[in-house]
Amino acid sequence: MRVRSWFSATPSGQVTIEFAALLLIMLVLSAYFTYSVVGTFLGVSDVMALIEARYIANYVANAIAGTISWLPDWQSTANQIHLPEKIGNSEYYLKIRVKGDPGGPGEIVVILRLGGRWRGDVEVTASVPVLVGYPGRAPGVVLIDPIAYRNYGSVIPVEEWPRDDWWVSTSGEPFEFGLYVIPGG
Repeated sequence: MRVRSWFSATPSGQVTIEFAALLLIMLVLSAYFTYSVVGTFLGVSDVMALIEARYIANYVANAIAGTISWLPDWQSTANQIHLPEKIGNSEYYLKIRVKGDPGGPGEIVVILRLGGRWRGDVEVTASVPVLVGYPGRAPGVVLIDPIAYRNYGSVIPVEEWPRDDWWVSTSGEPFEFGLYVIPGG
């Protein structure tokens, strides 16, 4: 007994319309599922990069908070933090800023920008609440230039560090920050 399938080629060797349609449907479904699986893995990779970026920003914020907690009054310090070179396969950029007016409440904000395919468009922040100080004017915590402090012992207040550019993770240098604590009245 001979069974003939409806999706086989005709006796002359031509492919039937049903067979061509089935191949096309299989191709479309295959492309869809391949894209969805690859897209899912890319999505997981992106989420993991953002989690790692958040972790690094929080790590730097905790290092700043920890330094403030042990730094005695009228003392200053320049600290270095050794951070990972890359998040995933991408470099990242780091900067810290002081927000708030001297003598009032404010925060030291850690800003991390993802490089690579994000091109610095994705930013993650963490912050440390502080009483913003300024030498000779207001008690509190002052962000200072760590290089001037380390090299010359000078306390030079800054609003952000690094001043002009961002610290780049692939530079091979540790991230530095400087703090100075001025006690109240």
